[in-house]
Parts: sequence; structure tokens; C-alpha cells
Amino acid sequence: MGQFFYRMWQIGVMLLATVAACEAADNFPLRTDYKDVVVISQQQLARQLTDYTIVDVRSALEYEILHIQGALNVEFDNWQFHHKIKSLYAQQRKPLVFYSGSSNCRDAYQAVLMMHNIVPDAALFTYDGGIGEWTDTNLRRTVYRGQFPANARDLIKTDQYREHLLPPMKFENKIASRYVVLDIRTHQEREGVGLFFGHEQWVGINKYDKLTKFLKKVKASGKPLLVFDNNGDKTRLLQYELQRLGIKEYFFMAGGATAYYAMIAGMHDRGFDHGQVSRRMDALAGRELAADSKHMVEAPATAMSLKTPVGADTAMTTDRVIAPDAGAMREMTPPSGALEASAPLDVTSIPMNMGTSNPVNDTTSPSAQLASHGAPR
Repeated sequence: MGQFFYRMWQIGVMLLATVAACEAADNFPLRTDYKDVVVISQQQLARQLTDYTIVDVRSALEYEILHIQGALNVEFDNWQFHHKIKSLYAQQRKPLVFYSGSSNCRDAYQAVLMMHNIVPDAALFTYDGGIGEWTDTNLRRTVYRGQFPANARDLIKTDQYREHLLPPMKFENKIASRYVVLDIRTHQEREGVGLFFGHEQWVGINKYDKLTKFLKKVKASGKPLLVFDNNGDKTRLLQYELQRLGIKEYFFMAGGATAYYAMIAGMHDRGFDHGQVSRRMDALAGRELAADSKHMVEAPATAMSLKTPVGADTAMTTDRVIAPDAGAMREMTPPSGALEASAPLDVTSIPMNMGTSNPVNDTTSPSAQLASHGAPR
């Protein structure tokens, strides 16, 4: 009898481990790609917050809006990132924990890999739940626009955010209308490839001053705005800035560029040949669809739906998007050439491709302004 109960206990433990592994794969889809990166849980980080040097690798704008108590901002897109982190570790001599926007963002994982052989591996961790998970569970240990602790009444509710979300196909269908299209991906995320050729403007979310100037021009123009990022986690924070500037008519692409590529890959999976998909992408450049394009239907919602539903009372949301396989993404190379957009917004006075700002040392950056207002770092 004792052996029977012991065996049942073993089966129960194995079942629990299997369920936990499935939940981890669902909630943290990138862990399988970064098996060598040591992850710290939200619970452990909350218990030992002062034992670590917390590094927020997002843009200065995202950091200004919401960040973990005591976190320092060093943008991953900064070309001096590894030098700054090396210096930071030498000064503080505490283990480093990197975090970004959500479990769907690679930057916090990549930061650990970048610092390999520069900082001892035993001192490198990633908190891959990101600011989304942290705000959901530790709001009283979160800074909102220099105010500590953050207050739930100041945060944009999930329902308010979802009102402005469009699946990739519907987002794409608005391109030819009067909307201004804005790509806020960073240089590293964009890799020189746009999505809506001849129609979009590119101002990375890490270009704080340029982005603010651009958004003010959009408001002055009276035109509505379409915004997309890399995977859907940056538009949630950008919404705070749009509200602050009084921009009311705008939409975000759910899941960002990752979901768009997944939609294209899904068209292949549903039997559309490469020529049909290419003609679909050609249409974005202002070309006419071929006669057979009328047979192309909208991708099913599951192709870009959020895998992890979040309650309406949740302060933050984490977008989970099924990423396309690498082969499909390689196959979907953008068509050469593009027609110019009709009546584009005049942004010639806004330089788009300047170097990354330095929020740690730049006293004009939002993070430096936070420090002057007494925000905990």
C-alpha cells in the first residue's frame, strides 16, 4: 500500500512539473531560445530587490512612464551599452538583473549574452516578465512618471488599450487612407526593413525628442495615426504619451511587426503561393492587386490573437504572438521598389536617423529629469 501511494505521489509531481513547463512555455515563449540565460522570478526579485542592480534596457520614454523601483535606465540600443554596464558593475559590485517590456521581448535576454565574458556569469540574470508582469503584481514598488509609489488610478486600463488595437490585416487596410503611419521600432529591431513601403514614417521610440516633435506635428495636422512596434509591448507605453499630448484618433497593430510576419506566414500555410503573397505586399506600395486577389481572405483571428487573455482590471498586459518560423520570414523578403505615399505628412524638419540618446549621462533625457524630481533609482 505504501508503494502505491508513493507511486501516486511521483505521478502527481510529474504532472505538476509538466503543467508548470507548459505554462512557462506559454507565458515565456523565448526561454527555449535562451536556455543558457539564468532567469530570476518576479517573487525572488521582489524579495531581494536591494540585493541586485536592476537595469531597465528599454527606451528613456518607456522608463519615464513606468519602471521598477530603484532601476537604472541603460538602453539596449545604445552602442556603448556594454561599456556602461561594465562600469556600472564595477561601481556597485552587485548581481545585474536586466528587464524589458514583456516576456515577448528579446532585449533582456540579449543583454545577458552581450555581457558574457565581460561580467562574471554568476552575476548576470534576466527578469523576463518585464514591466508588464511587475506592474500587475508589484504596483507599490513601481515608479510612474516620477511618482512613487505608482497609483492604479493613473494607469491606462486594459480595455482602454484594446479599444485602439487592430489585427494586422485591418491595420494594413487603413494604410491607403488619410492616416499617418508610424514605425516606432528601434534601429536594431527594424534592421533596415520597413513594412509599408512608401507610406510609413520611422521614428524609433528611443528617439525621445524627435518622437515628441513628430507626434506634435501629427496632432497639428489633424490626421489620425497608425502605430506599430516590433511585438506589441511598446505601444502600450506609447499610449500614455499620446494621451499626454492630446492625440485622440489612433490605432496600434496588435502584436506589431512580429504578428504581421506571422500573418504572411499564415497565408503561405493556407495555400497561397509566393506570387500571391508578393502581390499582396506589392499592394502596400500602391500597386494594384492582381485579378485573383479578390479570392484572398482575411487571416483568421487566431493568427495574431493574444494567447494570454488579461482581465479588464489588469494594469498592464503582455501580448503573446505566435512568431513565424525563420524560414518563412526569410522567404518573405520585401519587394524591390516602392511608390511614394500620396500627400505624406511633412516631417522633413525632424531628423530621423541620429544616434541613440544616452539616458544615463544626458541631463536632458527623461530619466535624468526623473532623478531631479526625486524618483527612486
